[in-house]
Amino acid sequence: MRYPNLRPCINKMSKFSNFRDVISSISKIPTFQRCISNYREMRFNLCFRVAEEIPSPICRTVHTSNVASAKDYYKILGIPRNASSVKIKEAYYELAKKKHPDVNAGNPEARAKFQEISEAYKVLGDEAKRKEYNQWGTTDEFSEDGFTSNLDPEELFRSSFQGFHTEFSKSDYAESETEFSSYEVVMNLTFEEAALGVNKDVSLNVSDTCPDCNGQRCKPGTKPEKCIFCQGTGKESVSLGSLTMRSTCRKCNGTKVLIKNPCTGCNGQGTTIQKRKVTIAVPSGVKGGQIVQVQITRKSQLFVTFKVSRSKYFRRYGADVHSNATISIYQALLGGTIRIRGLYEELVLKIAPCTSSHIRMKLEGKGIRLANSYSCGDHYVNIKIRAP
Repeated sequence: MRYPNLRPCINKMSKFSNFRDVISSISKIPTFQRCISNYREMRFNLCFRVAEEIPSPICRTVHTSNVASAKDYYKILGIPRNASSVKIKEAYYELAKKKHPDVNAGNPEARAKFQEISEAYKVLGDEAKRKEYNQWGTTDEFSEDGFTSNLDPEELFRSSFQGFHTEFSKSDYAESETEFSSYEVVMNLTFEEAALGVNKDVSLNVSDTCPDCNGQRCKPGTKPEKCIFCQGTGKESVSLGSLTMRSTCRKCNGTKVLIKNPCTGCNGQGTTIQKRKVTIAVPSGVKGGQIVQVQITRKSQLFVTFKVSRSKYFRRYGADVHSNATISIYQALLGGTIRIRGLYEELVLKIAPCTSSHIRMKLEGKGIRLANSYSCGDHYVNIKIRAP
């Protein structure tokens, strides 16, 4: 359809600031009737079509997607919204095996479900499409009525899992899902312990290798048996008509063995909860709120947060320490030596004659030695004269 030239309409409408004036102006334009007849079969009103071409916007149109009727892809795959990409692929694989048309021959509902599952994985399996779906509830790839015509569910399933047995093998998949057990403690330190460093013990209940079976999961004196379901390969073959897939054995979970006599100490788990004393080497110069990480076992770690108490004698400024020393008026006039408390040892401080109050004396290298550093801070002594 060839649309009439609307430029005369737009030029006149742009002179008005409100919609009522625009309507009044349109009614006086000779081409108005022709525009109505040409646009009658279109879905949107002529006024909005003209308004979109006006330089200064008169009204705003909002295009809404069919979010209310959009499919919940997470619910279709049976996974939470924060599921990892590995979990998404695993859920799709399990559902696709059950609903594959070759397995459910003659069942049209299974074919429709297989299409729906493939549609959900097509979106959630792609990071960019998943992000768009999480934000808008739909993607540009799928129309309102669902699956696109250019996507073959069979090809999607075949291409996604042609290497499934390697990606989800016990050595790769299990390690990717393994998480470290983390423990947290707050350790109280005195000012001197934080400044000088100290070794302190912490008692924890941690998960570690079972001492009875040494992690073998079977009773002492017995051995695990080769899995008869996968013949000790850790993988099983799943036939889907003309398509054969290999995945982790569901009986032995990819371990290749079966435990017929499980260890009573760990119930066949290979690990037990054990009380462990951990020695924490507190480095010199730590500050309050500082956190250090300590490896306890191969799969457990400890995070220690230090809480340093105030000192009645010392004050800290970075690697330097400050303290006060009080002398008599006679020592200030005549001079002499005094003994003061140092961070590492008792120090001798020489007082010059005619020393005034509130002067600061520096003892170089007598401050805090920071961890992994060869230099030390300084000790500053603030002199105060005691009034007679």
